[in-house]
Amino acid sequence: MPQSLEGIERVGTLEVGQDLQFQRREWVFERVGWVAMALVIVLAFVGVFGHGMTSKASTTSGDGFLKVDYSRMARHRSPDTIRLTLAPGAVDGDEARVAFSRQSVDGMEIETVYPEPENVETGADETVFVFTLTEDGTSTELVFNVLFEDVGRRRASITLDGHQPAQFSQFVLP
Repeated sequence: MPQSLEGIERVGTLEVGQDLQFQRREWVFERVGWVAMALVIVLAFVGVFGHGMTSKASTTSGDGFLKVDYSRMARHRSPDTIRLTLAPGAVDGDEARVAFSRQSVDGMEIETVYPEPENVETGADETVFVFTLTEDGTSTELVFNVLFEDVGRRRASITLDGHQPAQFSQFVLP
């Protein structure tokens, strides 16, 4: 009686069907799947897919008078915050004019602004928010609560009147 017939081996009185080459390929595929799942979990933990350790970022204008705190990764139609900090002495007088470039506001819905601006001026290249400041010599914080309408990479530029712009980019996930 033959010992092996087309993938079926005789082990004692049992006939066992096996394909060791297929089994090894299956094990390799399984290990690759484990590594991929672990990688997704680690990336989610550090904030690649939204909120996490590395999802928050900040940038400063070239002259240091405007600081912008934002999310590197945001989600489509999920609330997000852009926080501006005006350095002491950044504004002469009691009026601050903050301009968002057209590409900054396109694809973004500004839900609320705190403190509320005195005026909003919309032009062809930018949208300007005019704020009346109450305290001189202190830093001022402006909070923009937004929703992103578009998905993908977006570049933004925010300028405090008379100063250099703060530029940054974000990625909006579906």
